[in-house]
Amino acid sequence: MISESLYFTYNNVNFYDTYGIMNVKINSGLNEEQFIAPRTIKETRIRGGKIYFTEMEDENLSFNLTFAFEEEFTEDILRAVARDLRKDYSCPMVFSENPDKIYYCIVEGETKITHTGNGMGYITINFRCSTPYTYSPTYSSEIYDLTTNPTTTDIIFVNNGDLTMSPTLYIEIISGAGFSIVNTSNGAQTLTFTGLAVGENLIVDCENEEIDTDVVDTYRYSSMTGDFLELLRGNNVLQITGNIKIQFIYQFIRLQ
Repeated sequence: MISESLYFTYNNVNFYDTYGIMNVKINSGLNEEQFIAPRTIKETRIRGGKIYFTEMEDENLSFNLTFAFEEEFTEDILRAVARDLRKDYSCPMVFSENPDKIYYCIVEGETKITHTGNGMGYITINFRCSTPYTYSPTYSSEIYDLTTNPTTTDIIFVNNGDLTMSPTLYIEIISGAGFSIVNTSNGAQTLTFTGLAVGENLIVDCENEEIDTDVVDTYRYSSMTGDFLELLRGNNVLQITGNIKIQFIYQFIRLQ
């Protein structure tokens, strides 16, 4: 939980080691935090007053924090803290009691400093996440060497998150001109590439639907058919055809 953690990093800066800042709780009583992101029911009203459910819309996570200085601060320290907190893009925030949970967030709204006038005090600040979810660290699978079996090989990928996720694939073409991946656990979803070069290295970012190759002045979007991979929660049986080496880079998506 956030409130149980004294220490944190934001944008890879350790604020205790750098500034002597800790995450504290000013009020007494039980800790209260968001359990999951707020949700809103979206509906459509038609003629005659009848209302139909349309969808659920998840709001982004947000949370308020209080940062206290362990020792006296100076004007230079406050300016440096402001620079490290005020970013124009979401940055990873990690708390000491749960280092495997990453919040991608940005400072939002009003920020206040409460102080004694002689260099002691605390900052209250609100962070808003870029999504309704938290994320695991980035993991790298083993490099699967399929060069000894040019037919079809089954790989079981376990998604330990709470939601469907899309990995990034690092692929080296050993022989042949392409490969295919069928996720038999997701309605036989298929990703196929043709017209590739031996020795070519591809990076397929399934989340952002981007394809990069190390072949100069070449684009491979027209070489792909099918869908970018989506891996369901739990076991995914991937049938891979092709003489390739492949590695998965991924983060699990969590509701809490």
